[in-house]
Amino acid sequence: MTESLASVIERFLTHRRALGRKYHSEEAELRLLERFAGECRVWRLDQLTPGLLDEFLASRPRSRPRSFNHLLGVVAGLMDWAVAQELLEASPLRARRRRVTSARVPFLFDAAQARRLLDAAAALPDNPRAAQRGPAYRTIFALCHGLGLRSGEACGLRLGDGEEVLG
Repeated sequence: MTESLASVIERFLTHRRALGRKYHSEEAELRLLERFAGECRVWRLDQLTPGLLDEFLASRPRSRPRSFNHLLGVVAGLMDWAVAQELLEASPLRARRRRVTSARVPFLFDAAQARRLLDAAAALPDNPRAAQRGPAYRTIFALCHGLGLRSGEACGLRLGDGEEVLG
């Protein structure tokens, strides 16, 4: 229970890297926590309090929820690992993840724009690595537009998808 924060962070990083993770940016964030705690005269893991961890998170202003959530996740990972290693009885971390909302508004093609896109796709020339490129892209874009698919969903389609529906 009286282990230094620096040695716990080092052991945690060694553990994560033994699992095949690089943990470069995470190490930098944990070193920030270590420096912040030192400035507050907190040297041991068991001296970390919910208030101190909240102050640390507040001292690292993040404009995007995703960035805040990553920092919070790294600290939470360390605390959860320390509990699992019986270095702490319970995690002092009380902060919650920020809700991530999409700032980007999807662009929807009207019929004329969709027609121009399909015509341009159909005109794509073949090359040695992509035979039937024009018809393939035209089909993909037509499916996306007609079914309301996102690009990731279209990329995940495989031959035979939907056979059980048509079956």
